[in-house]
Amino acid sequence: FVDASYTTELEHMAEAGTSDVSSNDCDSENKYRRHRRRERRIYKKPPTADGPIISPLHTAALIVFVAGIFGCIGGYLVSQRYQTRAILEAVAAMERTRKYAEIERKQKIANQRKLMDYIYQSDYEKVTEKYGPGPHRVMFAVDIPSQHGGMSHFSRKRFVVETTHIEAMPHSTLAFLDMVEDHVYGGIQFNVVVRTEAGDKRGVAIKPDDRTESNHATMDRFVASGRWPSALSHAEVNPGALHGKNTVGFVGGTSPGLFLSSSEMNGGVDLSAFGNIVEGGDTLEKIMFLSTEESPKLISPVTIRFATILKD
Repeated sequence: FVDASYTTELEHMAEAGTSDVSSNDCDSENKYRRHRRRERRIYKKPPTADGPIISPLHTAALIVFVAGIFGCIGGYLVSQRYQTRAILEAVAAMERTRKYAEIERKQKIANQRKLMDYIYQSDYEKVTEKYGPGPHRVMFAVDIPSQHGGMSHFSRKRFVVETTHIEAMPHSTLAFLDMVEDHVYGGIQFNVVVRTEAGDKRGVAIKPDDRTESNHATMDRFVASGRWPSALSHAEVNPGALHGKNTVGFVGGTSPGLFLSSSEMNGGVDLSAFGNIVEGGDTLEKIMFLSTEESPKLISPVTIRFATILKD
């Protein structure tokens, strides 16, 4: 800082207009001016490292603030790490569950195939031993109703079903021949018309679960025989034995009710037939005449009087 006494002396000399300052002591005046400029620079100069910038309290607060920021960042990174690990563990658990389920599914399919192979071989041997090597022929006698002058009349017709080769459908063939042998079909009725999705007629069927008054005997007979609701342990499927014109199969694949196909169905492998109508195809045509376009049921049910296995 500039000496105060010297500064005051120069100011008084300047005010008094002394010739020493103005003429002889120019150096002193210049020195005074330099000191004044220096004073202004000193008082306007920003703080330097020589003096404190912030107080210790502010420094501590800043440290705490920065530490908090880093703590938040660290906590977020740790939480993200654990969250990522949890997601990966969940994905791995789902993958293990999927693999176990796939293994169980394959094992179940393998067990089912083993069981079906066993049933196939067992039923093949039973059919051969009990009924012969085949093919087997079964005759059905049916009463077809007709209306004449308000009076109900029946005409008895016959048709013959020949089973496919035993190798093709042994499980279905055995069930069918056993029911014929046990006289299960005597007295039951064809009562339903089977149609395509477009409404075209495909054939007629025995549906005992259609609980009409005239169909009680059909249900009761199937129940009494122990073959309701299923006559088979599983639906037998054979791509080489598809339904077509004048074929015979079980309704739904396992029901004891019969389905007689009257047209080429062009169906999938789930529509397998165990036999064909080889005689009396006109009988099926007469039955189809009893159907209407409005109702899925026959106008009058067609009753099976008896069914018997024909001997060679």
